[in-house]
Amino acid sequence: MKLYTIYSASEAEQALILSQIPLIGQLQEPYQQKTLDAYATALKNSTFPSLADAPFSRHSTHYRLLAHINEVAEAGLMLADFAYSHWPDEWTKKLDRQELLQILLLHDLDKYLLLSDESLERSIAHGTLSAMILNDLGFDSRVIEAVHSPSASLHLDNPASMILHYCDLFSCDHIYMLVSRTPHYCMK
Repeated sequence: MKLYTIYSASEAEQALILSQIPLIGQLQEPYQQKTLDAYATALKNSTFPSLADAPFSRHSTHYRLLAHINEVAEAGLMLADFAYSHWPDEWTKKLDRQELLQILLLHDLDKYLLLSDESLERSIAHGTLSAMILNDLGFDSRVIEAVHSPSASLHLDNPASMILHYCDLFSCDHIYMLVSRTPHYCMK
């Protein structure tokens, strides 16, 4: 069973994706094109007519996945800017803004596929399909390794992964509180 097919984003698709996820425009080439192709691949392999149609999750259908992706990317860049201006040390020397932005933008890529097929969602861990697609598109291993579920056993010891972790959970907790679900912060 083939899980997905890799697609290149057409010019029209590129323009639409950039209008929906504007921070992709801050990526340098070849990362910008690879990210656009990653989203074209995710969308064309999903059941959603557009990126804007996917819910955040099956339990939080009132909130759009696209809004979460943009929130995480914006918050992550704000945290990075804070770190650069306040911590001129070894930690920030390891923080590459282009790599961070790729990680922030692509962290939930596979949700478009997983939310399209409940049996697939039950059988494949969140992050796995993202890693496979990103690998097929030629992304750097540091980006591929950082794109995984917050509940995964693998947690990388680098600034970009930490920023993703905190921004992702911050946005998730906001979404959970909107529907009276227990936020990650309060889980034991």
